[in-house]
Amino acid sequence: MDLKKRLHILKKYYGDTRGIGHTALLKHGFMNYGKDKLVLTFDKDQGLYFGAKLSEIITWNHLEKLTRHNKPLIIDNSVMYCMLGEIINYINELEAK
Repeated sequence: MDLKKRLHILKKYYGDTRGIGHTALLKHGFMNYGKDKLVLTFDKDQGLYFGAKLSEIITWNHLEKLTRHNKPLIIDNSVMYCMLGEIINYINELEAK
């Protein structure tokens, strides 16, 4: 199976299974990790929902802040869904050239 097909399957899975507990699982893991960590979300409020301190939140529009860190990162499923869509669209653009 090629990469594009695998990405489509993963994106479809995230889209089809909204509301089943992805975020709750991530939040539970984040809150119980007990060490330094980061969460990648679309906005600060979503990071606060995870129980993160402001210094632990990286937002999608400010990924450059990751360059200052060396900590484990949890990626919120809404960001993952968006990333997968952007990658698939980019592959489509490359294939069209």
